[in-house]
Amino acid sequence: MSSRLLEALKEIKRIRDEIDRIDNEVAELLESLTRGFTVPIYEFVVARFFEIPIPQHVELCQVVKSDVDDERFELAIGLPGVSKEDVKITYYPDRGVLKIRGFRKYDGREINCVFTIPNDVKPESVKAFMKDGLLVLTGERSIRKYEIKIE
Repeated sequence: MSSRLLEALKEIKRIRDEIDRIDNEVAELLESLTRGFTVPIYEFVVARFFEIPIPQHVELCQVVKSDVDDERFELAIGLPGVSKEDVKITYYPDRGVLKIRGFRKYDGREINCVFTIPNDVKPESVKAFMKDGLLVLTGERSIRKYEIKIE
């Protein structure tokens, strides 16, 4: 193998390692920004960091209340003009991701949101109810805390 080819392969490996390092740093940063909080990820990451305009037919969720403690979480989202029949909620417990998709019939706008919630929320405990354009989600957490005594 020629020395030029060997040097090129080493440079490719160095670049791949650097890309992996940056990718891990970005993932850690996003996780630290959203850990334990309910954040509209699409708006925060895409619209702010990458300055990509949000399509006009898509509307982002309006967080009315976000409350997380050691035992539960509560999230209230304003979805004016959307009926509960036009809302789909998907929870991915292994990633702590909650997706909400809705459709407002009178103006044809989609409402799309992705939130992070603590990934220790018990999937069977997540409940949702909707009244007067306000979607409220609640769930219990299964945090295990242990106090360690110093000997």
